[in-house]
Amino acid sequence: MRKLYLLLVIQLIAMLSQAQVSVTATAGTTGPTAYTTVNAAFAAINAGAHQGAITITITGNTTEPSTPTALLKSGVPSSYTSILIQPAGGDWTVNSPNQTDNTVMIDLNGADNVTIDGDPLNTGTRHLIFVVSPQSGVRTAVFRLSSATADNSDGAKNNTIKNCIITGSRFNVNANTQTYGIYMGAVYSAISITNLSAYDCTNNRFENNVITKCLTGVLVNGNASFPSENLVIRNNIIGSPVADDNIGTQGISLTNTSSLSTGPALVEGNDIRVGTNNPATTPYIGNVSIRGIALAQGNAGCIVRKNYVHDIINSEVPTTTVGGQAFGIAVTVTTASNNIIIENNFVRDVVTSKFNRASNTAQGAYCIHVNAAVTGLKINNNTLVLNQAAVNGTATNYFSACLNFLNTTALLSEMKNNIMINKQANDSAYIIRASPSNIGGTAMNYNNYFVMGGATTKFGIYNSVDVLSLATWQATTGKDANSLNTDPVFVSATNLHIAPGASTLDGAGTPITGITDDFDNETRNTTIPDIGADEFTAGGNASLTGGPFCGTGTTTISSTGFSAGAGVTYLWQSSADITFTTPVDIGTPSTTYSNLNTGVVTTTTYFRLKVMDGGLVGYSNIVTMQIDPLPNAGTVSGTSPLCLGATTTFTSNGQSGGTWTSSNPAVASIDPTTGFVTTIASGTTNIIYTVTSGLCNSTAQLTLIVNATPSATILYTGSPYCAAAGTAVATITGTTGEASVPRQV
Repeated sequence: MRKLYLLLVIQLIAMLSQAQVSVTATAGTTGPTAYTTVNAAFAAINAGAHQGAITITITGNTTEPSTPTALLKSGVPSSYTSILIQPAGGDWTVNSPNQTDNTVMIDLNGADNVTIDGDPLNTGTRHLIFVVSPQSGVRTAVFRLSSATADNSDGAKNNTIKNCIITGSRFNVNANTQTYGIYMGAVYSAISITNLSAYDCTNNRFENNVITKCLTGVLVNGNASFPSENLVIRNNIIGSPVADDNIGTQGISLTNTSSLSTGPALVEGNDIRVGTNNPATTPYIGNVSIRGIALAQGNAGCIVRKNYVHDIINSEVPTTTVGGQAFGIAVTVTTASNNIIIENNFVRDVVTSKFNRASNTAQGAYCIHVNAAVTGLKINNNTLVLNQAAVNGTATNYFSACLNFLNTTALLSEMKNNIMINKQANDSAYIIRASPSNIGGTAMNYNNYFVMGGATTKFGIYNSVDVLSLATWQATTGKDANSLNTDPVFVSATNLHIAPGASTLDGAGTPITGITDDFDNETRNTTIPDIGADEFTAGGNASLTGGPFCGTGTTTISSTGFSAGAGVTYLWQSSADITFTTPVDIGTPSTTYSNLNTGVVTTTTYFRLKVMDGGLVGYSNIVTMQIDPLPNAGTVSGTSPLCLGATTTFTSNGQSGGTWTSSNPAVASIDPTTGFVTTIASGTTNIIYTVTSGLCNSTAQLTLIVNATPSATILYTGSPYCAAAGTAVATITGTTGEASVPRQV
């Protein structure tokens, strides 16, 4: 019997040591209950074993089955309100080494209120890794969110996947088999990742994940009648500089996320790279389209902002008819995709092959590509730069543009404050291709354009005709009256922030409703914002010491981050108003920077540093030296001493509007507004009058003495007396003071 007991204990220990998943719940089997895989935990939840608020804690590496168990909606027999999946005690990998073709590893099929969080303690490190091992020709997804039925009753809702490392199963750098990091689509079936739409999968969020080694990083394929509304894809890193780990064709692809501009999708703050990283040795084969962010049908009101889309490289070897496409941000399908907003994005280095433009004008490299008859499109405060030359092929007229309207009926509503730079240096390098119908009603101004062409520099294409300069563009289109044509200085070829120093783009933009900050979440100037996605300060960052000051003040103002070098000069300026209507030069321009000693300043004054570099002029931020007027409390007047129980009113000949206080309210209280005093007890208190102006104040005071109420008692010893003459001594008690002398009685 003891041997049998010992055997059972050994078996239990062995089972627990192999259990990498622990489940606790608030109802049903509350646990903790051990499982070896996440899918096994899903099966138990589906069966109703664990109920209520459920936590699945991963405490070791797991090997998931080749065919998954989908987590189903809460119903019968399952019954849960929420599910949290989190790591504990280390960095753990959830791995599927032999995933079956056309399946997924973690499947949320109609499941709601599921949060998968790889960093539950907010340490800043992702501790949960999901991996589907590569297999040639096998279609897989790491995560899938789908609907259980073809209606709006069983969509996967209110789910979050965040702070995870997600590694797909793309076999190699040229593999075109469907592999996904996160896939939202399909009605549940044996075929899990077919191109079917998901019904009513709403309020889902994918945040702060690293997604690599997939053909598509995130694909959302909602249903036109029941779209995937209120979708948020934010702050993810999608793609890798390592060729075999990169995303193949699409970083983010959205279909049917909103049909009526209600609950539009938000794509924000993502770092996206897609395509072949070593194009000279690993070219694509076939007519391939590479896209950083792709918006197909049903994305009404979608907001694409603050994304860094870069190294979108299509190295396809061109033929006589096919050259491949590369799009940073693409709007490709008309249906229900109006009122899209593209703002505050960095897009750079979109590259495709050297394909003869005359063969197919749809082929090319474009930072933003519009091939849909959408309306209400807004493109504002973006920085779009084409630096890298095309790869593979020999043509010299291969097409590239920062903004390309292939559909002539697309309607651009607003395009302001954008930087568009094309330095691909070939005969078909343009800033923009558009037709009169694309921009006829567009509010299009305050942009900066620069192009470096081949034998002939060409600004753009308008109505199918080459436009060679900004001046010609302005005259032909009637647009861009205040736009510039300058080559801005970026921090580097791969960092599109404006370099510290002078720039004509500083304050050269115009305020745009709804855009209050920049790519880095830095506040924009409300009256003269900068052009581009980066709100910068050409004269550096100015600051002052101390303040606010009372009456007068003296301080030192300094600036950091300004440009330096031969030919750069500096000049401090002041102004009586913050808009610098009439700037006052302080001294003369100097080639040597120095801090500013303001001297004595008596009124609020504004200062800035002016930086000049040849013909370029820039300014620091404006600093305010606040001088608050020194108030006057005057002299306090009032009756003192007072008898206990008396009242009076104190006054001051200083500024009105001050506040009255009593230093000893147990002796006397005072109305803070009127100065009306009420005595409470004998003693001494200070009646204080305070006047405030900004952070400055002035006080005056008068001492109030409160005396006790006088009292007296006369006592005659031996009273009553006879009428005969005689004398008696009276005893007097009471408040100290005068007393009567003894009298004859």
